[in-house]
Amino acid sequence: MTDFSTLASQEWLLTNGIGGFASGTVAGCATRRYHSLLTVALDPPSGRRMSLLGGLDETVIIDGVEYPLATHVYEDGTVYPNGWEYLVAFHDTTWEFQLPSGATLTRRLSLLPGGNTLFVEYRCSHDAVLKLAPLVCWKEIHAQMHRWDGFPTRSEGAVQSPFSYWHFQATPDAPTLTFRATGLWERAGWWNERLFQPIEQARGFDATEELYCPAILTTPLSADKPSKIRIGIETGDKTPLNREIPLPPTTDTPKAMVQWKRDQSNWDKTAGHFLVQAPNGRSTILAGYPWFTDWGRDTFIALPGLCLTTGRDETARQIVRDFVPWIKNGRIPNRFPDNQDEPAYNNVDGTLWFIRCIGLCGLATELAEPLQALIDAHLAGAVGDGIYADTDGLLRCGDDHTNLTWMDAKVDGVPITPRYDRPVEVQALWIHALRVAGRTALAEKAQAAFLARFVRTDGLGLYDGLLPDGTPDKAIRPNQVIAAALLDLPDSVNRAVLAVATEHLLTPYGLRTLSPTDPHFRPRYEGGPHERDSAYHQGTVWPWLIGSFCDLYKKVHGADADVTPFLAELLRHQEEDYGLGGIAEVFDGAAPHRPNGCPWQAWSLAEVLRAKG
Repeated sequence: MTDFSTLASQEWLLTNGIGGFASGTVAGCATRRYHSLLTVALDPPSGRRMSLLGGLDETVIIDGVEYPLATHVYEDGTVYPNGWEYLVAFHDTTWEFQLPSGATLTRRLSLLPGGNTLFVEYRCSHDAVLKLAPLVCWKEIHAQMHRWDGFPTRSEGAVQSPFSYWHFQATPDAPTLTFRATGLWERAGWWNERLFQPIEQARGFDATEELYCPAILTTPLSADKPSKIRIGIETGDKTPLNREIPLPPTTDTPKAMVQWKRDQSNWDKTAGHFLVQAPNGRSTILAGYPWFTDWGRDTFIALPGLCLTTGRDETARQIVRDFVPWIKNGRIPNRFPDNQDEPAYNNVDGTLWFIRCIGLCGLATELAEPLQALIDAHLAGAVGDGIYADTDGLLRCGDDHTNLTWMDAKVDGVPITPRYDRPVEVQALWIHALRVAGRTALAEKAQAAFLARFVRTDGLGLYDGLLPDGTPDKAIRPNQVIAAALLDLPDSVNRAVLAVATEHLLTPYGLRTLSPTDPHFRPRYEGGPHERDSAYHQGTVWPWLIGSFCDLYKKVHGADADVTPFLAELLRHQEEDYGLGGIAEVFDGAAPHRPNGCPWQAWSLAEVLRAKG
């Protein structure tokens, strides 16, 4: 039997394609504030994300004996009930429980594509009774739920044969959450208090919350017919709640306790989690679940792997097209907030990754006007944040107070890695962008300056950047790998970059952000926000960088060179650890390289998919 700590550390994810999701642990207890069976984006694809359903407490009654299936962790360390002890298999958001009576019960969760509706299906090998206590909430996605006066505004039942309903509304301006089932609802009105989320405590945040039970459903379970419950919000223009939506077919029980099958259908499904589209709105890629919105940089680093590698070429082109209206002063947005604020335009590289995707998607002719305008804005210095092309063709940006590259962590407003003026990968992206735009002469000029200024004389590849006075930044970071993968550099330079990356940066889970020999190296990504941000790009491993490493490896060793050894542990991690089916945002820089950060990170999965081919 798998132990509780393992099951509580394995997380699952469902998405609906419009920014909503459900997520939790295999054990059934919430270990993060983000764990919820129904989180919706009221302003899709990522705006006003609210959680409405914290959990479902089920009790199965067979021959008068009650078997609770739920599991909670409380602030004093108590784990109760212990429904996880009955769990014998989990696969594809289907739980199989073996009860002491000899009965087998399965529970399957599914989200309605394009809608804010959760389906729950129960099957039992024996006739039984199910008592279901929904635990509801109404909270912004990054918050905890705590009781307040006047909660809820509405909580009432209704019957419309053959279904019974319970309608719940937290506040007058909140959507109504409706439960539909067969059976009898009985008003409850109690709180489940002091629920404890250990991951939030480790992250330095409030780690307790309270969830409210408005009513309890009693419904029969029969051996020959599944019981289905539908839970969703009323919006007026969505599919009626009484319309039958078939669940995907239940598969045979796997041999493994917890299983995520590594086949093409599951690759495509997992990649699809990140692809979202607002109704009558823009298509985009969410940077990660459960907490990231869409970021311009992340979108266009992830797009080749999530879309082009999986055969979603038209989706890729539409995402590129949908960013064009958001161009402002020669830049695409760095981030779309989830609170309806204006997008942030504080980056230097996101637009250059965007231009790369214009080229990869074959859109340089169709989008010639915005493409040329982007290049012209950079040449003219009209972008902002000190971004302009110098006389030697290289692109300059920012100052020691800005954080414009992907290494953008700040603590108390101070950049941890102030990579300003001429960061190495920015130069490579800029040169590549000039080529996509057909500015060949400018690209050649910039590349000549790059080779003259960035190739290290000590044989350690490329400098990480140049400061305004021309002083090189000698820190050994993975940005030189990105640059070498993008540019057509001399073989001797490629080999030097690959050698230094292999010696100093390569781990089984991606590349470190700083060499362990550097005095600023941080071996662990842990603690509160300040501690984690201080380590974010100071040695922490980022899996997405393995894509550029594999590109460079093939440049040096040939297009048919085998890169699977560099991907093996990431693929194992995807099946067994952390966010099942996904690849974590980061890992510790030191062994054993614990996964951390966002469990399902778009560019982590995307670059592994792309490297895997």
